[in-house]
Amino acid sequence: MTKTSSRTPRVGHPARRLSRMVTSGLIAIGTATGTVVVTAASATAATGGGLWPLDETSGTVAHDTSGNNNDGTIRGPVGLGAPGHDGTAFDFHQAGSWVEVPNADSLNPDTADFTVSAWVNVDTTPGSKQVYDVVRKGLAGTNGGEFELQIINHGYVRCVGKDASGASASVTGPQNNVADGQWHYLACTRSGSSWQVTVDDATRSTTSGLGSISNTKSLAIGSSYGNNHNVLGLVDQVQLSFAATQPPPPPPSGSGLGAHWKFTEVGTPPAKLIDYSGNGNDGNPVGGVVGDGTKYTFKGSGRVEVPDSPTLNPGSANFSYSVTFTTTLPAVGTDYDLMRKGYATTTGGEYKVEVLNVNGVAKGFCLVKDSNKHVARVRGAGTTLADGKQHTITCSKTSTGVTIMVDDRTPRSASASGGLGSVSNSAPLTIGAKADSGGDWFIGTMSDASIG
Repeated sequence: MTKTSSRTPRVGHPARRLSRMVTSGLIAIGTATGTVVVTAASATAATGGGLWPLDETSGTVAHDTSGNNNDGTIRGPVGLGAPGHDGTAFDFHQAGSWVEVPNADSLNPDTADFTVSAWVNVDTTPGSKQVYDVVRKGLAGTNGGEFELQIINHGYVRCVGKDASGASASVTGPQNNVADGQWHYLACTRSGSSWQVTVDDATRSTTSGLGSISNTKSLAIGSSYGNNHNVLGLVDQVQLSFAATQPPPPPPSGSGLGAHWKFTEVGTPPAKLIDYSGNGNDGNPVGGVVGDGTKYTFKGSGRVEVPDSPTLNPGSANFSYSVTFTTTLPAVGTDYDLMRKGYATTTGGEYKVEVLNVNGVAKGFCLVKDSNKHVARVRGAGTTLADGKQHTITCSKTSTGVTIMVDDRTPRSASASGGLGSVSNSAPLTIGAKADSGGDWFIGTMSDASIG
């Protein structure tokens, strides 16, 4: 069965209003500027997996339309026929609601690359130690391993994998809070030795080396096998595909807050750092910056300057910003500026993320100041970031303060006396150092940075 949709899906971000038609091997994406057809990693009888549109409005079967015959059974008080991202969706607000897809060889990736994905619309942010299991196959103690697509505390998205030998991998996405009552695309991907999480158009990855994942457990959608961790929201278009990364939705078409830089340009320095968000926030690399097609290397004398624009100024809105990098230990009494917009004296406030030298340990640091000079600052915990490995720092501003998350470590938060209001200034955004005369020069590599 092939499903098409002629209506405009209910995508939460106004910049992501698009139409999406899933066929046996193509995705047709209609945008304001035309239609683009790209090859999809569709689930077929040849590759295994499943595709569950969750369009049923009655009955007890969630049909698999991939051709692999992996139909699921609707368990507990699942709400059917809710308005979906494409067609209708399943509602898992009620405890004990889930979909059980019986175990089959075609649901076990073994050593193959695979992607598990879903569209979700969640309206309640998970609390401390609370988890929403969107899709999972297996449990922590299951023989043969497991894989999980989850939403965790603060509305972050997490991918967990474990292989038959007991080796595990976990990576958390860049989005601040997907539990905002809007539709978001979430995916977990194993591609070679990489373990990836995708949230809308942004991807984070870690080196995993996961081996065979193959167990006899059923695949669960919407909760942890009906016992707990149910998704407080809607789930649509669940897919398991034995292939590398599926094409995520197209980037935003140029409205709203945000930028996304992938550092894939080449040059010494590259001619331009491209913003893939669609908002046109391209940067100008200057000085000691080298791009090799996968990352930029900053040699302590270069930076990227992104001109001021409305889409880099959040105003009173909550927002997050993150950087993925490797680094060295800053000299005593110094720090590295990863990304910042504004200074301590800038009218309208500032936001920044840095690496500090704290008693010989490289620590992450987030700071946000509003236009009334209310400040929230928080330092990351854990071992040094100057270990030759890739790390991601995500800073999240709310109306009360700021939260830092370093990789998958427990988030840490700090409040601002009087709360945080509007953050909006006319300064350029800089990556790798301060603007103008420079200072706080970064030494290391960057492979991803975003604001949203």
